[in-house]
Amino acid sequence: MAVEKVRFVGEPVAAVIADSPEIAQKGVEAIKVEYEDLPAVFDVYDAIKKDAPLVHENLGKYKVLEEFNPIPGTNIFHHYKVVKGDIEKGFKESDLIIENEYEVPHISHVQLEPHGAIAQWFSNGELKIWSSSQSPFLVRGMLAKMYNISQSKIRVIIPYLGGGFGGKSDVTIEPLVSYIARSVWGRPVALFLDREEMFYGTVLGRGCRIKLKTGVKKDGTLLCAKIELYFNAGAYGEYGVSIVKGAGHNATGPYEIKHVQVDSYGIYTNLPFIGAFRGYGHPEVHFAMERQLDIIAEKLKIDPVQLRLKNCLTPGKENLIGQIIQPHNGDISACIKAVKKELNWEKEPPKRYDIKLLKRGKIKGKAICGFMKSPVMATNAASTAVVKFNEDASVNLAVSSIDMGQGSITALAQIAAETLKIPVEKVHTVRLADTEFSPYEWQTVASRATWAMGNAVMRACMDAIDKIKDTASQVLNVSKSELVYDGEKVFIKNNPDKYILLEKLVFGYMYEDGHTIGGQIVGIGRFIYPHLTFPDKKTGRGNLAAEWTFGAQGVEIEIDLRTAEIIVNKLVTAIDAGKIVNPQMARGQIVGAMVQGLGAALTEEIIYDSNGRIRNADLTDYKIPTYCDLSHTDFRVIFIETLQEDGPYGARSLAEHAIISIPPAIANAIFYATGINFYKIPITRDRLMKELMKLKEAK
Repeated sequence: MAVEKVRFVGEPVAAVIADSPEIAQKGVEAIKVEYEDLPAVFDVYDAIKKDAPLVHENLGKYKVLEEFNPIPGTNIFHHYKVVKGDIEKGFKESDLIIENEYEVPHISHVQLEPHGAIAQWFSNGELKIWSSSQSPFLVRGMLAKMYNISQSKIRVIIPYLGGGFGGKSDVTIEPLVSYIARSVWGRPVALFLDREEMFYGTVLGRGCRIKLKTGVKKDGTLLCAKIELYFNAGAYGEYGVSIVKGAGHNATGPYEIKHVQVDSYGIYTNLPFIGAFRGYGHPEVHFAMERQLDIIAEKLKIDPVQLRLKNCLTPGKENLIGQIIQPHNGDISACIKAVKKELNWEKEPPKRYDIKLLKRGKIKGKAICGFMKSPVMATNAASTAVVKFNEDASVNLAVSSIDMGQGSITALAQIAAETLKIPVEKVHTVRLADTEFSPYEWQTVASRATWAMGNAVMRACMDAIDKIKDTASQVLNVSKSELVYDGEKVFIKNNPDKYILLEKLVFGYMYEDGHTIGGQIVGIGRFIYPHLTFPDKKTGRGNLAAEWTFGAQGVEIEIDLRTAEIIVNKLVTAIDAGKIVNPQMARGQIVGAMVQGLGAALTEEIIYDSNGRIRNADLTDYKIPTYCDLSHTDFRVIFIETLQEDGPYGARSLAEHAIISIPPAIANAIFYATGINFYKIPITRDRLMKELMKLKEAK
């Protein structure tokens, strides 16, 4: 709840505990609050002015991690800077310099299931939390610090989630409901948000102004880029710090640029605060970079696809933060070429129409954009899995990855089955994450479940197999190296007829006289990427990314000149996510992300009044795409499978990525068809109509 002052409309100031929602509502109505009006700031550029009202006057006294860089006495809670090469030299050597400003608004996650939590304190001082959270161990850690108690006294239980998209990875309502529950020890207290409260009571996403100045050679070589990112993080900056960093170190997208300077700022304002949202800083910077590339291509009269192919990060090239792309990291060129083929780009390139000569009818547009994403995560982000054999040689798989519709539980079961060489039906995955019993998982974020937890699962299974062989070697009186495990039995490599069935090994082997050796087979697997580092304090560079997933996206649209309706006929994503563990579920994730990207491109935007109150905090006025909008859209998904060396069976992340470049692709398709440049999304029908009218009226 608010401490000393309220920093945004919707911040909790009081709470009522009651036996029913109706009684609670009456209690709320009985509360009278006297407010003193204070100066407020809502725009990032206003917030960084010298005389701007401070959202947090005591910023300089806050305890922060070493890698954070707040600027006391301002509203800038984090400044992340990246320097590569010599930016001034780059601009001097450039044949063409393009400078533009782009804007991505605040948007809402609109998960199917609103956020909720239940808290219960016990007489022994223990706290139990049930929550629809993506991050049970983060919740436990935060509450332990908040109440200054041992983490062992806090139990967090997570069921299935009805959607997350990053919006349930922040710790938001759990501190509030647990604090309230202290008033009624022994009784559970529940807090479930309604749809309007979801706009204020959890987190929003995005909200960024991007200034991009790009220098290029006549042949299309991207030589330099000066990038300024201004994130409107709202009243609090907990998760905003990582978003500022993640966007900053991926600001050039999937392209090699020799000279770069990035200044990424997290800025406090008196608006609801932002948190993780599918894409995590990447859609913002890609919107600017991919739009800029098509503007450059037209200026240089170069095909925009060839411009991308010329500059993309192929093996041997250095990315923005100094890491060298390896062959196993993926093939961005293959992705771009696959989308190009799918859109029949060679035979039917995009066409520019003379709008002044067209009074009505429909015109067509198409565009192709690249994308790249790395998981933005802590250097000590760890995953642990446990595999326990049952008497019949089936297994129970325990993980704390949260399944929120993305299908990670199924994918992890498949990885376990593949490693153990047993049917997937014999793998029972424990579906309830419980910090008292479940193994540790940092968070289910950053599209890392299949990659990170998948590695832990694979290692747990290998550990179990090793222990099975250990018991079998004693029975068969040979070394483990002479044994072969095939999922049904363990046999001697050079004497296959000499074997022991798994059922006789996995709970200990009993000899004919009754004495038994071994015991239940339990495999433990741990995974942590060992090479991540903090950014260099001077350059902002370092080993900041554990892996990359590259891809490309294309769109084909029609524009109704009479109504300004944008009809999306085709959406294409080619993605190199390594080995695809479950193609059907992977396709579902990619199509879902494309739909979310389309919403961001055309309709979704949080609208505020002059006092910072959200005007469209409901699903009547906050428009998301529905089946009716997309029933005619042809979704195409293409998998390019370059195997990741350190991924489970070559897999890497894919769940977030297909949201990233749909907005710039839509904007570029409109640009090629009409010549209209949109630097801000969403491109709503009224905004497009205004620009079309300007073209028609131009002399």
